[in-house]
Amino acid sequence: MIRNLRASVRTRLAISIPAFWRRYVAPFADESIRRRSVDVEEVEQLPGLSCQVLRTSHFEPAATEIHCVDAENVEANREVLVRPYRASQTLLQTLITAEKVRVSLPSGTASTHGKFIVDTYPSYDVLRNPKYLLSQALHGVGRAAGTHRSGFFLYPPWSHNFYHWMIDVLPRAAIYLESELPQQGVPIVIFDGANGFVRESLSLVVPDHQILALPPGQHVFDTMWLPGRLAPYFDIPDSTRAFYQERVLPSLGPGPRSSPNPRRLYISRADAASRGIQNEEELVEVLERHGFVRVIMSDYTVAEQARLFAGAEFVIGPHGAAFSNLIYCRAGTKLIEIFKEGFINQCFYRLADRLGLTYGFHCGPSVGLGTLVEARRVEALIDELDDV
Repeated sequence: MIRNLRASVRTRLAISIPAFWRRYVAPFADESIRRRSVDVEEVEQLPGLSCQVLRTSHFEPAATEIHCVDAENVEANREVLVRPYRASQTLLQTLITAEKVRVSLPSGTASTHGKFIVDTYPSYDVLRNPKYLLSQALHGVGRAAGTHRSGFFLYPPWSHNFYHWMIDVLPRAAIYLESELPQQGVPIVIFDGANGFVRESLSLVVPDHQILALPPGQHVFDTMWLPGRLAPYFDIPDSTRAFYQERVLPSLGPGPRSSPNPRRLYISRADAASRGIQNEEELVEVLERHGFVRVIMSDYTVAEQARLFAGAEFVIGPHGAAFSNLIYCRAGTKLIEIFKEGFINQCFYRLADRLGLTYGFHCGPSVGLGTLVEARRVEALIDELDDV
């Protein structure tokens, strides 16, 4: 009961605080943000900064068909999924070298000469997020918690979130690995209190002795390399897919031979306080008839999650960060994403589109902190995707 109450309070705050912020605070904060930020085109105007363009990435419009057998709002929901991906985009992937960089942990904000380099953040809107306002305001205030010679920064804002870490941040490690920085003894810098998946996933591609985990506070670096974002917000470049398929998956090994992974996965959020399925037992009964096995991601290590998804042929579950593991799936894998009505998030549709997955969704009414699904409609959608 206490857990549900806390989750309810968090949900209410998550809805009300951003709305209050956008209406009353953001208009005044934006001008301050503009004064204190610099983008990649302005970087070399500051002393001690340089910007190397590594590659140009192109992002084509979404083309994957969206399957749905819901009775209401199907076209409107399809439009929400596709709308951000209707036009082609181009983005320069960069590596910025800066002197006298001040990094604040655990927020992950980084500044030099009093300026925040926005191209290292997942999006410009991160600067406007209330949770990072205090960190920005206090940059440069007080004594530094530590001073360091050099580092490659791999803990920007939102690194605490599994989706953003897996899709936005960790693939930037490829820039480090493909450079001469490891041979020069330059470490990767992260927060020492980061969620376990950060260190666990990073260790799959980077040896521990090349990782510098720092405590909370502001840290000053004589020289720091800051990799820029790899894609527009909620998008994914080909280099990210290659990073996981060519670097991470081969590092996992075959895994235990004694218990082969199921091919059809139902990703349960039974361990989460919100966005679970209210009538999950009813849904699982239907899914088991179609060969699905219920799994809870918190029961698995990062490597075990990767193996599960790499071997899957069909994945179903409520929208959640665990779907970031779709990055390991083979082209042709089938996905059904379950949303609560009024909340449609496009990120995993775009991930499916970029990876060549078959995509379907179902929307159910919100009940409490979860979603009530129509099991018969989910079953009809499974039948439809099985015929694709």
